[in-house]
Amino acid sequence: MKENLKLPNFFIAGVYKAGTTSLYHYLKQHPEIYMSPIKEPYFFARDFFKNKLRKDFAKSLKLDLKKYFSQRPLKEIYAALVERWEDYVKLFEEAKSEKAIGEASVGYLYSQSAPYEIFKRVPEAKIIIVLRNPIERAFSHYLMDLNLGFVKEPFLELLKKELSLKEKKWGTSHLYLEYGLYSKYLSRYLEVFPSYNVKIYLFDDFKKEPKKILKDIFTFLNVDPNFKVDISQKYNETQIPRIRNSVTAWFLRQFWLRAAINKVLPQKIKPLIKNALFTNSSGLSLSSEEKEFLKNFYKEEIKRLSFLLKRDLSGWLSC
Repeated sequence: MKENLKLPNFFIAGVYKAGTTSLYHYLKQHPEIYMSPIKEPYFFARDFFKNKLRKDFAKSLKLDLKKYFSQRPLKEIYAALVERWEDYVKLFEEAKSEKAIGEASVGYLYSQSAPYEIFKRVPEAKIIIVLRNPIERAFSHYLMDLNLGFVKEPFLELLKKELSLKEKKWGTSHLYLEYGLYSKYLSRYLEVFPSYNVKIYLFDDFKKEPKKILKDIFTFLNVDPNFKVDISQKYNETQIPRIRNSVTAWFLRQFWLRAAINKVLPQKIKPLIKNALFTNSSGLSLSSEEKEFLKNFYKEEIKRLSFLLKRDLSGWLSC
């Protein structure tokens, strides 16, 4: 092993649709933090590589790594499956004197092997997890999949279908319910890592007081807590296209293309274009039947999570 080998010393491990993409970009602004250019490389989720992934999902994670690493500086990519250690360490070669080096594979929370694999390589690693009301998270996840063209069925139909699945593995099916069962996933990390190296935040707090949460994270990572972050831009929000068809679904799936366009557009016209193409209202909201279904499903889980975090989360059931 090379003496100057740089490895991540912190990981954003979850969860889907809980502001982790925005957090990734905000942390990236800090001069003492280096973030992997592939936000979600999934290297430590060894069990994921054995799963038979959905065709649409597997395609979105496919990347010619030889070509990718041949071009420097490395381009920012949303996600890719990086299987080889030799490739993984290349993601951090451009790090300089940053104190904190990280990546944000939110699938690590759901992976059975990730906490143990991370601990084997980086036993002093710090883990950051952002949790969102599982009812809201599930519906936001569904809207995203609907807009990307991954699903067409009504939400409740997919929820009932999920209950009948024999195997519920990451990336194999649309697991809107399963991904909200946080307590069992958190338990793995709390068993492996010392509690002082695991920070758990709530999406509601991050949304309400982002600067306060960021300052706390900076302190946790031992970097300057007073660095001012530009939080004006939100990332990976559930964008509702004004015209929903195969073309807009394809465009929304091209994370790299959207990122490239975003970088070259003048700041003044970005909101104008966004408002012209997208709306904050999808015309879809949780029906009373869907709400009741989700509340019944998550009632006991929210109790377990409240006990685990020593925080009353019963308000999640009144959404």
